[in-house]
Amino acid sequence: MKSTILSIAFSALALVSVPAFADSPVQDEIPADTFNVSIKLVDYDGADAESDRLVYTALNTVTGEEILADRDTEVLTLAEGTYVIKGESNFCFTEEKTFEVTEDTVLSLIVGCE
Repeated sequence: MKSTILSIAFSALALVSVPAFADSPVQDEIPADTFNVSIKLVDYDGADAESDRLVYTALNTVTGEEILADRDTEVLTLAEGTYVIKGESNFCFTEEKTFEVTEDTVLSLIVGCE
């Protein structure tokens, strides 16, 4: 009887004290996938537009991280997720847009004056 209790106690202790992945190395947090997002300005008619003074912010709606960029930034590298992009330019109007980043893409923002 004592040997049975002792055997059960050692078995239970082995289960509790040895983690399932004790021999595996500690893994760093796997970084989220990142994608390249190009910003393209278009006017109300769909033609390409240029801005001398474009500043925009991409806000990650989950983490709250803000990425600030200007017209010299040709490509944003963003983690997978949902973003709201807001812009200020020398146009009367710069579109605010919510978009999902799941692959490399070109994002068109409407600018202009009605």
